[in-house]
Amino acid sequence: MKTFQSILFLLFLAFSFSNCSEDSETLTFEDDQYELDADLKVTTSTDKISKLFFNAGVAKIEVKEVNSSLTFTPLISSLEHFYNRAVLLNNHQVDLTDYTVSMESGSLHLNNDKSVRLTIKDKKPFVISDHFTGYLEGNHSMIQDREVSLLLIFLNELTMSSESKVVFEEEIREIDDNYRMCSFWDTYYSVGVGLNKSAAYANFEHNLLGDLTVGGMGQNCTAIGPPEHTSLGVVHYYTMAFCCP
Repeated sequence: MKTFQSILFLLFLAFSFSNCSEDSETLTFEDDQYELDADLKVTTSTDKISKLFFNAGVAKIEVKEVNSSLTFTPLISSLEHFYNRAVLLNNHQVDLTDYTVSMESGSLHLNNDKSVRLTIKDKKPFVISDHFTGYLEGNHSMIQDREVSLLLIFLNELTMSSESKVVFEEEIREIDDNYRMCSFWDTYYSVGVGLNKSAAYANFEHNLLGDLTVGGMGQNCTAIGPPEHTSLGVVHYYTMAFCCP
């Protein structure tokens, strides 16, 4: 009887190890399909930033290697008159310098929250979360999630070529004349995010009314020009400037 029980126990162990091995191989296989490592353009600290990050008041991105992950932290300018600025995203004022993004196992997550991760698979944004895992394309409700929208913005920033970026201190000096009608520091941006031009505009239109009311811009804000479309990476934006003195 003891011999029979021992045989059953050994068979159980063998089956358990076999399942663990298969799960491990499957996980590795899935991670190998992520393309973010190959598409990553920002691997060291840099003062080259996109116009969206510039408009949000980001002057540089600090990159650190922590254990097996890379962390990306937007930093404000060292200019004495500078103070934090916010973009309006899904009816919320968002200061990008409040966030640190980590890249681990081929995907990005915000701060220390790994419940929602974003990567690239088959050249498309791919989300991994407790509630949904799959391509973001066509999933409008998921893109409306503020955390996912932020991850999309960071994903675009980190995969965009430096040739399409600016240096904050140089750019702020060059645009002084353009902002005589409204100080750079009094200019806010309503942002729409999408995976194509029409989706970004639909997101922009959806957000705009809320940005003007609950978003915090208030009745004293006036539009500066029409909404502008930008696409320099895997993400499309519509941004519209408002003067809020």
